[in-house]
Amino acid sequence: MKNNLVCLFDHPSMVFSDDEVQVFYNEGWYIMDANGDFQLQRLDEEAKLADDASAWKLVWDRATDGSAPHMKALAFLYQFATAEYNLILAAVRTH
Repeated sequence: MKNNLVCLFDHPSMVFSDDEVQVFYNEGWYIMDANGDFQLQRLDEEAKLADDASAWKLVWDRATDGSAPHMKALAFLYQFATAEYNLILAAVRTH
């Protein structure tokens, strides 16, 4: 399924609006294409978050508070990067 998405969209930025991408960057994270697998990662060059797990928690918390861009990011991962979504789910359940 993800391969179909990659054919339609060269990058997750094709899925998210400019405003949504700006929110992600302002918070210090983004969904990256890491060797063909989408991953939610902190933006290392920004160093606003301690690590990827901090980015996961931030996105999860904002999504559960009702933030549409964060819910959309998790829905994207759920649909196109199930393994990453499951890692995030396991991480937030331990906190």
